[in-house]
Amino acid sequence: MQNKILIIGNGFDLYHGLPTGYKDFLFFAKHWKEFKEEYDKQDISSIDKNGETIDVRLGDQNELVSDSLKDFAAHASLYSKEHIVYLDEHIQDNAWLIYFEKITPPGQTWIDFEAEIERALIQVEIYYSQFLPSVDSSVPVMKMPPLMRTVIYTFSDKAEKAGIDYTNLAKGIFRVPQDADPEKLHLHKKKLLLAMKDELDILNKCLNYYLLEFVSAINCGVYSEQIKKLGGVYLLNFNYTYTYATVYGKTNLLQHHPIHGEAKEENLVLGISDESFRDSIDYVYFQKYFQRIQKRTGNFYKEWPVRPQHSTFEDGPAQVFVMGHSLNKVDKGVLKDFFLERNVETIKIFYHNQVGYEAQVINLIEMFGRDFVIDQTGKGRIVFEELKPPIKGNPKRA
Repeated sequence: MQNKILIIGNGFDLYHGLPTGYKDFLFFAKHWKEFKEEYDKQDISSIDKNGETIDVRLGDQNELVSDSLKDFAAHASLYSKEHIVYLDEHIQDNAWLIYFEKITPPGQTWIDFEAEIERALIQVEIYYSQFLPSVDSSVPVMKMPPLMRTVIYTFSDKAEKAGIDYTNLAKGIFRVPQDADPEKLHLHKKKLLLAMKDELDILNKCLNYYLLEFVSAINCGVYSEQIKKLGGVYLLNFNYTYTYATVYGKTNLLQHHPIHGEAKEENLVLGISDESFRDSIDYVYFQKYFQRIQKRTGNFYKEWPVRPQHSTFEDGPAQVFVMGHSLNKVDKGVLKDFFLERNVETIKIFYHNQVGYEAQVINLIEMFGRDFVIDQTGKGRIVFEELKPPIKGNPKRA
């Protein structure tokens, strides 16, 4: 018996036709009122879900469209009233969603939440550590770069309403040098970050309810023959969903580690790289390693390739398979435990197309260096395999 570890990211759900991309959630948030108007017309007296799944019309790329919202609303009795109320109260007023909307170019519907969260936090750090200490204007907004202005003003609006004695220094009058005192600026920065943290918590919960109530209800009618052939696997799941178990069956799931939390548990990890802001504790709440500790998602996956303690995981090397994960450095803290582990014999990375393949190679180089990637691919320890198109049907019956 070979020890097989399957690592999956958001591309796994997307391959299976589920609208779990950040662009889908942004569409859902932006068009919430459309859904809510249709939802309010429905009879929600029945609350018996019975594990029902529904067919939802999607776009050509399996993305959410207006018809999707109508289909969701037509099954209003499936959803928790409490969750619908929470979404209605918060999803259109969340500062992070407002910020994402502001920075998304016209006509573009895709954005990487985690990359943009990090970019916004970098602007906050530059604002307090470099811009304000050196500004020679009583009205700093006049000299602020556009992105910095968007970040500071978007989140300052929330901070000023939060009752934490915060004022937007960029509006002026900014007193030099009194307001540029390092201790004052640090205290001011911590107040702004507190508001950003609170808004991230709200964003997290809204995303959680979108996945739990809506995406989880969608009938998934396709599968991958390549994944099916793996048989029983130890699953390291970077998603918040349960697609593998739903499609391929729980019997093939020898052990499951949802490293970034689960929608059902409401403990989603959504943040920035462990390597970011290494010299400052101010941003720790936003870092994934902290959130994994805070939300108790654990690290028992480390035992799989190194010290197998389960009867189903036999002594000997492990084979690792990666599907739907971009191999972005934001997850290096976890991925290194497989790519740098001696007891991992081979790593097979499934890719969707040539562009995706090249992006994964570049991300590996960024994480582990050129020499490592050249050596490991040359030896055949790391190999790439193109994904075949999904097959319609149920693999448990095929």
